Amino acid sequence: MNKTVWALMATAALGAATLTSCASSKTSGDVLAAYGDTGAYQTTSGATASTTLSTASVTRYPTSLGDFDPIQMDEIFAMTLSFGKLKVKQITKFYLVPRSNTVEIYYRAGANSLCMIFNQQAREGIIKAAQTFLEKQETQTLVDEKPATANSFYSGLCDVWWGVASPSNGSKNAKFHTNCKFIDGLPYFVIRFASAPSTTAQSAYSPYEELYFSPAQLREFCAQLDQENLQALADEVAVKAYAY
Repeated sequence: MNKTVWALMATAALGAATLTSCASSKTSGDVLAAYGDTGAYQTTSGATASTTLSTASVTRYPTSLGDFDPIQMDEIFAMTLSFGKLKVKQITKFYLVPRSNTVEIYYRAGANSLCMIFNQQAREGIIKAAQTFLEKQETQTLVDEKPATANSFYSGLCDVWWGVASPSNGSKNAKFHTNCKFIDGLPYFVIRFASAPSTTAQSAYSPYEELYFSPAQLREFCAQLDQENLQALADEVAVKAYAY
């Protein structure tokens, strides 16, 4: 999906609002205002549960987009949940790694510095899950149910790194699930990172983590994850690198 399609989805979104730069100290009241809907989310009698997307795939993805150092991407906004309240998380460490065709997201959560690494298959799964969530959000057919593996939109694998000072412990192929969760009467897209055994330290496990997105934040996140956008970033660097 290219940027034009995401732009059209953004235009059609119900009560979409422009999110301005905000500090991580913002509370759920600020988030509610940014969401663009001051009323309760009304589900219809014909609402259907989340549809799980298949994680099986035979697609062959490129293992590299070029022999270049990580490319800084535009900052994104997401949210974490603390004591039942959403807090905005401004993520500025967001990188495309051309050599491995992966995307790395760094942010701090509690005592841990975290790094999530997504390959192309995981990214495409997240985008498809986001499309399903946004379609149901716009038609108000999302169901208020406890997020679980059984009702996830998509379940995939990623690498998770964590540590107090820096992400020094790693879990390869840790599971994550994408769901809808209602908070203060509004649905949010959530990526739930399951705790997984460390592949670098004995008897250590990655922290369980949840990352939330409003519809507006989700569209921007997916627009940047889109492979056409990532390829364009790599191509731009290649043009500069091999200019005569």
